Amino acid sequence: MKLGLPLTLPRDVIRKGSKSFSLATLFLPASAKEKVYILYAWLRYCDDRIDSPNSQLTDLEQLKRQFSQNQADHPFAQLQRIIVENNLSHDYFNEFFEGLRMDLENKGYENLLDLELYCYRVAGVVGLILCPIIGANHPQASKHASALGMGMQLTNICRDIVEDASNHRIYLPRTILNQNLSTYDIVRAPELCQSAVMQLLARAEILYKNGNQGLKYLPFRVAIAVGSASFIYRAIGQKILKNMPETLKKRVVVGKLEKIKCVLQGFYLAVISRFQRLEPR
Repeated sequence: MKLGLPLTLPRDVIRKGSKSFSLATLFLPASAKEKVYILYAWLRYCDDRIDSPNSQLTDLEQLKRQFSQNQADHPFAQLQRIIVENNLSHDYFNEFFEGLRMDLENKGYENLLDLELYCYRVAGVVGLILCPIIGANHPQASKHASALGMGMQLTNICRDIVEDASNHRIYLPRTILNQNLSTYDIVRAPELCQSAVMQLLARAEILYKNGNQGLKYLPFRVAIAVGSASFIYRAIGQKILKNMPETLKKRVVVGKLEKIKCVLQGFYLAVISRFQRLEPR
Protein backbone atom coordinates (compact mmCIF):
# COMPACT_ATOMS: atom_id res chain seq x y z
CA MET A 1 0.00 0.00 0.00
CA LYS A 2 1.40 3.37 -0.94
CA LEU A 3 2.36 5.85 1.72
CA GLY A 4 0.06 8.81 2.27
CA LEU A 5 -3.13 7.02 1.20
CA PRO A 6 -6.13 6.98 3.53
CA LEU A 7 -6.87 4.02 5.78
CA THR A 8 -10.21 5.34 7.08
CA LEU A 9 -13.35 3.45 6.08
CA PRO A 10 -15.28 5.28 3.31
CA ARG A 11 -18.43 5.64 5.43
CA ASP A 12 -16.35 7.29 8.18
CA VAL A 13 -14.86 9.73 5.68
CA ILE A 14 -18.28 11.11 4.73
CA ARG A 15 -19.39 11.26 8.37
CA LYS A 16 -16.35 13.34 9.23
CA GLY A 17 -16.11 15.36 6.02
CA SER A 18 -19.74 16.34 5.48
CA LYS A 19 -22.45 15.85 8.08
CA SER A 20 -24.98 17.17 5.55
CA PHE A 21 -24.18 14.54 2.92
CA SER A 22 -23.86 11.87 5.61
CA LEU A 23 -27.40 12.59 6.81
CA ALA A 24 -28.79 12.55 3.29
CA THR A 25 -27.15 9.21 2.43
CA LEU A 26 -29.06 7.50 5.25
CA PHE A 27 -32.05 7.36 2.90
CA LEU A 28 -30.15 5.64 0.09
CA PRO A 29 -30.77 1.94 -0.53
CA ALA A 30 -27.95 -0.34 0.65
CA SER A 31 -27.04 -1.21 -2.95
CA ALA A 32 -26.08 2.42 -3.65
CA LYS A 33 -24.95 3.60 -0.22
CA GLU A 34 -21.56 1.84 -0.09
CA LYS A 35 -20.74 2.93 -3.64
CA VAL A 36 -21.52 6.55 -2.76
CA TYR A 37 -19.29 6.28 0.32
CA ILE A 38 -16.39 4.99 -1.78
CA LEU A 39 -16.83 7.70 -4.42
CA TYR A 40 -17.06 10.45 -1.79
CA ALA A 41 -13.94 9.15 0.00
CA TRP A 42 -11.98 9.20 -3.25
CA LEU A 43 -13.18 12.69 -4.19
CA ARG A 44 -12.34 13.93 -0.70
CA TYR A 45 -8.89 12.36 -0.86
CA CYS A 46 -8.18 14.07 -4.21
CA ASP A 47 -9.51 17.40 -2.96
CA ASP A 48 -7.42 17.27 0.22
CA ARG A 49 -4.29 16.47 -1.77
CA ILE A 50 -4.78 19.45 -4.06
CA ASP A 51 -5.80 21.79 -1.23
CA SER A 52 -2.61 21.06 0.68
CA PRO A 53 -0.44 24.22 1.06
CA ASN A 54 2.48 22.50 -0.68
CA SER A 55 0.50 20.85 -3.49
CA GLN A 56 1.92 21.00 -7.02
CA LEU A 57 1.03 19.75 -10.48
CA THR A 58 3.06 16.62 -9.71
CA ASP A 59 0.44 15.76 -7.05
CA LEU A 60 -2.28 15.92 -9.69
CA GLU A 61 -0.28 13.70 -12.03
CA GLN A 62 0.19 11.19 -9.24
CA LEU A 63 -3.55 11.17 -8.55
CA LYS A 64 -4.22 10.52 -12.23
CA ARG A 65 -1.70 7.66 -12.28
CA GLN A 66 -3.20 6.10 -9.17
CA PHE A 67 -6.63 6.35 -10.78
CA SER A 68 -5.57 4.73 -14.05
CA GLN A 69 -3.26 2.00 -12.72
CA ASN A 70 -6.06 0.15 -10.91
CA GLN A 71 -3.75 -1.63 -8.46
CA ALA A 72 -5.41 -4.41 -6.46
CA ASP A 73 -3.87 -3.25 -3.17
CA HIS A 74 -4.91 0.38 -3.66
CA PRO A 75 -7.46 1.67 -1.08
CA PHE A 76 -9.63 2.91 -3.95
CA ALA A 77 -9.38 -0.22 -6.09
CA GLN A 78 -13.11 -0.67 -5.49
CA LEU A 79 -13.73 2.59 -7.35
CA GLN A 80 -12.59 0.93 -10.59
CA ARG A 81 -15.04 -1.91 -9.96
CA ILE A 82 -17.83 0.64 -9.54
CA ILE A 83 -16.80 2.37 -12.78
CA VAL A 84 -16.95 -0.90 -14.72
CA GLU A 85 -20.19 -2.15 -13.12
CA ASN A 86 -21.99 1.12 -13.80
CA ASN A 87 -20.38 1.82 -17.19
CA LEU A 88 -19.19 5.25 -15.99
CA SER A 89 -17.56 7.48 -18.58
CA HIS A 90 -13.89 8.27 -17.95
CA ASP A 91 -14.62 11.67 -19.51
CA TYR A 92 -16.31 12.68 -16.26
CA PHE A 93 -13.22 11.81 -14.23
CA ASN A 94 -11.00 13.63 -16.72
CA GLU A 95 -13.18 16.72 -16.27
CA PHE A 96 -12.84 16.39 -12.50
CA PHE A 97 -9.05 16.27 -12.82
CA GLU A 98 -9.19 19.40 -14.99
CA GLY A 99 -11.12 21.11 -12.20
CA LEU A 100 -8.34 20.17 -9.79
CA ARG A 101 -5.84 21.61 -12.27
CA MET A 102 -7.75 24.90 -12.22
CA ASP A 103 -7.40 24.90 -8.43
CA LEU A 104 -3.66 24.32 -8.66
CA GLU A 105 -3.13 26.98 -11.31
CA ASN A 106 -5.11 29.40 -9.14
CA LYS A 107 -5.65 32.00 -11.84
CA GLY A 108 -8.99 33.20 -10.51
CA TYR A 109 -12.14 33.70 -12.59
CA GLU A 110 -13.00 36.61 -14.82
CA ASN A 111 -16.76 36.12 -14.99
CA LEU A 112 -19.59 33.83 -13.90
CA LEU A 113 -19.24 31.66 -17.00
CA ASP A 114 -15.62 30.92 -16.11
CA LEU A 115 -16.59 30.06 -12.55
CA GLU A 116 -19.42 27.81 -13.68
CA LEU A 117 -16.99 25.83 -15.82
CA TYR A 118 -14.98 25.20 -12.67
CA CYS A 119 -18.15 24.30 -10.73
CA TYR A 120 -19.16 21.88 -13.47
CA ARG A 121 -15.80 20.17 -13.41
CA VAL A 122 -15.50 19.70 -9.65
CA ALA A 123 -19.18 19.23 -8.75
CA GLY A 124 -21.45 19.04 -11.80
CA VAL A 125 -19.68 15.94 -13.12
CA VAL A 126 -20.04 14.35 -9.69
CA GLY A 127 -23.79 14.48 -10.24
CA LEU A 128 -23.29 12.84 -13.63
CA ILE A 129 -21.12 10.11 -12.11
CA LEU A 130 -23.73 9.46 -9.42
CA CYS A 131 -26.67 9.07 -11.82
CA PRO A 132 -26.07 5.41 -12.80
CA ILE A 133 -24.98 4.55 -9.24
CA ILE A 134 -28.21 5.78 -7.63
CA GLY A 135 -30.52 4.49 -10.34
CA ALA A 136 -31.14 7.74 -12.23
CA ASN A 137 -31.26 6.03 -15.60
CA HIS A 138 -33.57 8.40 -17.47
CA PRO A 139 -31.56 10.48 -20.00
CA GLN A 140 -33.16 13.70 -18.73
CA ALA A 141 -31.87 13.12 -15.18
CA SER A 142 -28.27 14.09 -15.96
CA LYS A 143 -28.88 17.79 -16.62
CA HIS A 144 -30.67 18.15 -13.29
CA ALA A 145 -27.96 16.23 -11.43
CA SER A 146 -25.27 18.47 -12.89
CA ALA A 147 -27.21 21.63 -12.01
CA LEU A 148 -27.65 20.51 -8.41
CA GLY A 149 -23.95 19.80 -8.01
CA MET A 150 -23.05 23.21 -9.40
CA GLY A 151 -25.51 24.96 -7.09
CA MET A 152 -23.94 23.23 -4.10
CA GLN A 153 -20.46 24.25 -5.22
CA LEU A 154 -21.50 27.89 -5.56
CA THR A 155 -22.87 27.73 -2.02
CA ASN A 156 -19.59 26.26 -0.79
CA ILE A 157 -17.70 29.10 -2.44
CA CYS A 158 -19.87 31.72 -0.73
CA ARG A 159 -19.50 30.01 2.62
CA ASP A 160 -15.72 29.71 2.44
CA ILE A 161 -14.59 33.04 1.02
CA VAL A 162 -12.41 33.92 4.04
CA GLU A 163 -10.97 30.42 4.37
CA ASP A 164 -10.16 30.34 0.66
CA ALA A 165 -8.62 33.81 0.77
CA SER A 166 -6.49 32.69 3.71
CA ASN A 167 -5.19 29.97 1.39
CA HIS A 168 -4.52 32.61 -1.32
CA ARG A 169 -7.49 31.66 -3.48
CA ILE A 170 -10.35 33.82 -4.76
CA TYR A 171 -13.26 32.12 -6.50
CA LEU A 172 -15.55 35.15 -6.75
CA PRO A 173 -15.45 36.36 -10.39
CA ARG A 174 -13.65 39.65 -10.93
CA THR A 175 -16.49 41.17 -12.96
CA ILE A 176 -18.94 40.42 -10.14
CA LEU A 177 -16.63 41.70 -7.43
CA ASN A 178 -16.47 44.91 -9.46
CA GLN A 179 -13.23 45.88 -7.72
CA ASN A 180 -9.67 44.64 -7.56
CA LEU A 181 -9.64 42.90 -4.19
CA SER A 182 -6.64 40.96 -2.94
CA THR A 183 -6.84 37.92 -0.68
CA TYR A 184 -5.61 40.19 2.12
CA ASP A 185 -8.51 42.60 1.48
CA ILE A 186 -11.03 39.75 1.68
CA VAL A 187 -9.62 38.33 4.91
CA ARG A 188 -9.53 41.80 6.47
CA ALA A 189 -12.94 42.97 5.25
CA PRO A 190 -15.11 40.13 3.82
CA GLU A 191 -18.10 42.49 3.76
CA LEU A 192 -16.59 43.92 0.56
CA CYS A 193 -17.75 40.69 -1.09
CA GLN A 194 -21.38 41.03 0.00
CA SER A 195 -22.80 42.03 -3.38
CA ALA A 196 -20.88 39.28 -5.19
CA VAL A 197 -22.05 36.65 -2.71
CA MET A 198 -25.66 37.74 -3.20
CA GLN A 199 -25.32 37.33 -6.96
CA LEU A 200 -23.74 33.89 -6.69
CA LEU A 201 -26.36 32.66 -4.25
CA ALA A 202 -29.11 33.97 -6.55
CA ARG A 203 -27.59 31.89 -9.32
CA ALA A 204 -27.31 28.90 -6.97
CA GLU A 205 -31.03 29.19 -6.19
CA ILE A 206 -31.82 28.82 -9.90
CA LEU A 207 -29.59 25.75 -10.08
CA TYR A 208 -31.23 24.20 -7.00
CA LYS A 209 -34.68 24.60 -8.56
CA ASN A 210 -33.39 23.05 -11.77
CA GLY A 211 -31.81 20.20 -9.84
CA ASN A 212 -34.94 19.46 -7.80
CA GLN A 213 -37.00 19.23 -10.98
CA GLY A 214 -35.07 16.02 -11.62
CA LEU A 215 -36.30 14.22 -8.48
CA LYS A 216 -39.09 12.68 -10.53
CA TYR A 217 -36.48 10.62 -12.41
CA LEU A 218 -35.10 9.08 -9.21
CA PRO A 219 -36.24 6.05 -7.20
CA PHE A 220 -38.29 7.25 -4.22
CA ARG A 221 -35.69 6.69 -1.48
CA VAL A 222 -33.00 8.27 -3.62
CA ALA A 223 -35.27 11.26 -4.29
CA ILE A 224 -35.61 11.75 -0.52
CA ALA A 225 -31.82 11.67 -0.10
CA VAL A 226 -31.13 14.07 -2.96
CA GLY A 227 -33.98 16.41 -2.01
CA SER A 228 -32.76 16.52 1.60
CA ALA A 229 -29.19 17.34 0.56
CA SER A 230 -30.53 20.06 -1.73
CA PHE A 231 -32.55 21.74 1.01
CA ILE A 232 -29.70 21.52 3.53
CA TYR A 233 -27.33 23.28 1.14
CA ARG A 234 -29.96 25.85 0.23
CA ALA A 235 -30.37 26.49 3.96
CA ILE A 236 -26.67 27.33 4.18
CA GLY A 237 -27.06 29.95 1.47
CA GLN A 238 -30.23 31.36 3.01
CA LYS A 239 -28.49 31.64 6.37
CA ILE A 240 -25.61 33.51 4.77
CA LEU A 241 -27.99 35.98 3.13
CA LYS A 242 -30.08 36.49 6.23
CA ASN A 243 -27.21 37.47 8.52
CA MET A 244 -24.73 39.22 6.23
CA PRO A 245 -22.17 40.59 6.62
CA GLU A 246 -21.47 38.67 9.86
CA THR A 247 -21.95 35.32 8.11
CA LEU A 248 -19.16 36.17 5.67
CA LYS A 249 -16.66 36.27 8.52
CA LYS A 250 -17.12 32.69 9.71
CA ARG A 251 -18.18 29.34 8.32
CA VAL A 252 -21.96 28.95 8.40
CA VAL A 253 -23.41 25.64 9.60
CA VAL A 254 -26.96 24.33 9.69
CA GLY A 255 -28.16 23.11 13.10
CA LYS A 256 -29.80 19.76 13.81
CA LEU A 257 -33.33 21.13 13.99
CA GLU A 258 -32.82 23.00 10.73
CA LYS A 259 -31.53 19.81 9.11
CA ILE A 260 -34.60 17.88 10.27
CA LYS A 261 -36.76 20.54 8.67
CA CYS A 262 -34.76 20.22 5.44
CA VAL A 263 -35.18 16.44 5.45
CA LEU A 264 -38.95 16.86 5.84
CA GLN A 265 -38.92 19.30 2.92
CA GLY A 266 -36.93 16.80 0.88
CA PHE A 267 -39.40 14.05 1.75
CA TYR A 268 -42.33 16.25 0.75
CA LEU A 269 -40.71 17.15 -2.56
CA ALA A 270 -39.93 13.48 -3.23
CA VAL A 271 -43.60 12.59 -2.68
CA ILE A 272 -44.75 15.38 -4.98
CA SER A 273 -42.30 14.22 -7.64
CA ARG A 274 -44.11 10.85 -7.84
CA PHE A 275 -47.03 12.64 -9.48
CA GLN A 276 -45.04 14.67 -12.00
CA ARG A 277 -44.98 13.73 -15.64
CA LEU A 278 -41.65 12.52 -17.01
CA GLU A 279 -40.22 14.20 -20.09
CA PRO A 280 -39.80 12.02 -23.18
CA ARG A 281 -36.57 10.10 -23.49
